[in-house]
Amino acid sequence: MSSIVHSLVRINKLNLNEYLSRKDNFGESRQELKFLVPRSLMPQIVDYLSGTYDLCLSADNQMTHAYMSKYFDTEDLMFFNMHRQGKYNRMKVRVREYRNGESRRFLECKRKIKGYYTIKDRAQLHIEDVHFNDDRIQSRLKEYELHPDHLEEKARITYNRLIFAAKDRHSRVTVDFGIEAEDTHGNKASLLPQHCILEVKSEDTPKEMISYLKSLGLRPEAFSKYCVSLCMLRDDVRKNKWKQVLKLC
Repeated sequence: MSSIVHSLVRINKLNLNEYLSRKDNFGESRQELKFLVPRSLMPQIVDYLSGTYDLCLSADNQMTHAYMSKYFDTEDLMFFNMHRQGKYNRMKVRVREYRNGESRRFLECKRKIKGYYTIKDRAQLHIEDVHFNDDRIQSRLKEYELHPDHLEEKARITYNRLIFAAKDRHSRVTVDFGIEAEDTHGNKASLLPQHCILEVKSEDTPKEMISYLKSLGLRPEAFSKYCVSLCMLRDDVRKNKWKQVLKLC
């Protein structure tokens, strides 16, 4: 990633407080489009972003943000199978930890609505133990006739992220790389060592950004870190939906 880091030197930077202020303006209901990008294209994409986006620094003023996500699912992998089957309305439950500076942890319920919009409910955790007593999270689980006792940890995923915030506050672009997964049995896997996951998050379809990415031969992908991780870590799940992605892992 050294060539990418070199290209980041020239882009305008936001400190964490500036970024959070801009992010709050954006909101938690949004469209999300993911692209699998060869690392060799990233310096070119960063140069393109530098005109209309700022790079958001972490809590300890680093250009990369370190994340760890614990994913929870039912014993029969209800959330995994909802995604695999292409359900328009689906959800995932995770604990996300922000590891730069003073660690912060949030319980999150991320829902996909009509296969297009993403809505995220979250509650900050102040202790190590995971609890599901937030009213919003419990309400989402009840929609699928689930109780917190039905959920168990299935995978733990760490990765690094670059965050770009549009100067007009209408979109964000994130770039994830260095993705490592581990299950509760100690099985480990590395995801996409020669690629990054670029995600465009916006209020409305960012036509100009998508047009630019398509000009590079990139197309939106139905990608899930959790689902692809399970495909790599387990032999007892159906993998056809992600077979092209798995060839890159």
